[in-house]
Amino acid sequence: MELYIYPASRKQLFTNREHLRSEIKLNIAQLEKGQGKHLCLIGLRKIGKTELLKYSLSEQVTSKLAIYLDLEEAGLTPEAFARYYYSMIGYWALTNGQVDAGKYHDLNFVIQQAVNHNEKTIAEVGLALKSELEKQKIDQRYLLGLVFGLPDRLALEKKSTAVVYIDEFQEILQLNNFRQIGNILALFRSNIQKQNYTRYIIAGSATRIIENIISDPSSPIFGHFSLRYVEPFTKEDTFELAGKLLDFLTDVDNQMIYKLTGGHPYYIYSLCSRLESIHERYGPLKDMVKKAFVLEVSSKEGDINKHCHYVFTTSLARARGYATLRTILLELAQRDGLTLSGIASLIKKGTGETLSYLNNLMDVDLLIKRDKRYYFKDQVLRYWLTMFRLGIETMFPTDKIINELVSELDEKYQRATTELGIAKQSEIQDLIEEFNGQQVNGILFGIEGMVTLPIFENVGNYSSKDGQIEIDLVCRDHETWFVEVKWKNRAAGIKEVRDFHRKINNEGVQAQINKDEILRPWFISKSGFTRPALEFCSEKGIFVSSNKELKGIRTELKNQILSK
Repeated sequence: MELYIYPASRKQLFTNREHLRSEIKLNIAQLEKGQGKHLCLIGLRKIGKTELLKYSLSEQVTSKLAIYLDLEEAGLTPEAFARYYYSMIGYWALTNGQVDAGKYHDLNFVIQQAVNHNEKTIAEVGLALKSELEKQKIDQRYLLGLVFGLPDRLALEKKSTAVVYIDEFQEILQLNNFRQIGNILALFRSNIQKQNYTRYIIAGSATRIIENIISDPSSPIFGHFSLRYVEPFTKEDTFELAGKLLDFLTDVDNQMIYKLTGGHPYYIYSLCSRLESIHERYGPLKDMVKKAFVLEVSSKEGDINKHCHYVFTTSLARARGYATLRTILLELAQRDGLTLSGIASLIKKGTGETLSYLNNLMDVDLLIKRDKRYYFKDQVLRYWLTMFRLGIETMFPTDKIINELVSELDEKYQRATTELGIAKQSEIQDLIEEFNGQQVNGILFGIEGMVTLPIFENVGNYSSKDGQIEIDLVCRDHETWFVEVKWKNRAAGIKEVRDFHRKINNEGVQAQINKDEILRPWFISKSGFTRPALEFCSEKGIFVSSNKELKGIRTELKNQILSK
C-alpha cells in the first residue's frame, strides 16, 4: 500500500538503518505480548528520523491502526493541538493514509466522514470535542484527554493494536505555557499508562530536551520510553545513498561526499542534487564534488545554505543571551574544541556564567561536549556559520571567488553546449542525407500513420541577412523541411517551439520558398517535450522527435538497407 506522504519512489531511497528498523519491529511485536516500553528516536534535524518513522509506518498500516502525527504542524494552544491530534487520528483511521490529508484538518469534515463510514467512536469523540470547543469556558485538560485516549479506544473497538508515530515530540512542551495544563507530560503519561493496545514511537530533533524528557528521573514519562539515537550514515551507507541518487560517481567522488557531509543524509541528498545539475550542464569536472559543495553552502538557493540558516536562527531563538552566544560560536568556529576555561577567558566572563551559556547552546543542539572540550555538533553548520555569518576566512571562497567559479562553469557550459550542438547538428544532417524515399512509422515524428522520407538535394543551415533569424537545417527539393535541434538535458518547452514556429513563418524565410512546395517543420529535442509544447506542435503540424525517436529512425534506415 502506497502512502500519500511516503510514495514508493521515496521509499526506494531509504538506506540501511537495519539496526533501528529491527529495533522498531521488535518494539511493536512486544506490544502484542503486552511487553516492552514505548520507543523514542533522537538525532539532529533532518538526520533521518522522519524517514524511519514513515518507513515503519508504511510497513504497519496494512496490518494495524497506524497513525502519524507531526507536532510542528499542531497548534500552539490546547484547542488547536486537540483539533490537529483528533483530525489526524481520524484521517489515518478512515483512509489508511492513502489520500491527501488536506480536508481532514477540518473537524466537521472528519466527523461527517466518520458518520458516513459508521465509525461511531471517531464520530462520538469528534462531537464531544466540538461541543467543548463551542463553550464559553473551555476545559483544556478534558480536550486533550479526549484525543490522547482515542487511539487505544479505536484499537480496542477493532480488536487490534495501534501504533502512534509522533514526530518532533518536544513541541508538546509548548502546552506547558497554559495555566490549565500545568505539566503536559504528566497529562500525557496519565493517559498512555492506562492504554494496553497502543504503542508510541516518538522522535525529536532537540536532542538535549528529548534526553531530559525521557531520561531525567524527574520527568513524568521517565521509564516509559526506551531511547535510541539516529546517527549520521557510515561511509558505506553514504556510498549506497549517493549511488541511488547518481550513477556517474567515482570512488573518489564518494569519498569526498562522505568527507564533506559527515554522512548527514540531508546534506548527501542536497549535494547530490547539485552534482546532478552540474553534471548535466557541464559534464565531468575536476574537483566536481568540492565545487558543488561550495555552491550548495554559499548560494542563496542552496538547500544546505537554507537548512543551516534555519537551524541557526531557530536554535538561537530558543536560547537566551544572543550576543554572548554568538560570540562563543564565533570563537569556536575559529578554534573548535576549546575548554570551558578557554572560552571563559576569550569572552571575558566567569566560568560559572560561561557554563550556563554553553549549556544553552548544547540544549539547542549547536554544541556537544567531549573530554571536557566543546565542539560544533554539526561541522557543516560550523563551516557555513564561519563564512557567512561571522565573516571569517576559511576553506570556503569569498564572494568574488564564488562568482568567478560560477562564471567559469557558465563559460564552460556555453562552450560545451555550443560544441555539442554543432556536433549534433552535423550528425543529424548526415542522417537526413540518408533519406531516400523510405517509409517509417510516423510515431518517430510524433504523428500517426507512415512518413515518407524525401530525397533532398540541398541540406544546410539558414541565416537571414541581418543575422536575426537562424534555422539549424533547411532541407530542400520538392519538399522543404525546417529542422530545429535542441540538445539539452531538459524537455523543450512551449516558448521554444513557439519561437521556432515564429522563425519559420517569418516573411523573409517564407519568401525563399516556392508557394507549391510542401513545408515540414521538424523540432528535435534530446530530452523530449513538455505537454504544452507537444499540444502546440500537434496543433501547428510540427514533427517532433526526441533522442529516442532519432535512434529509432536510424534503426529503421539501417534495417531497410540490410533488407535490400
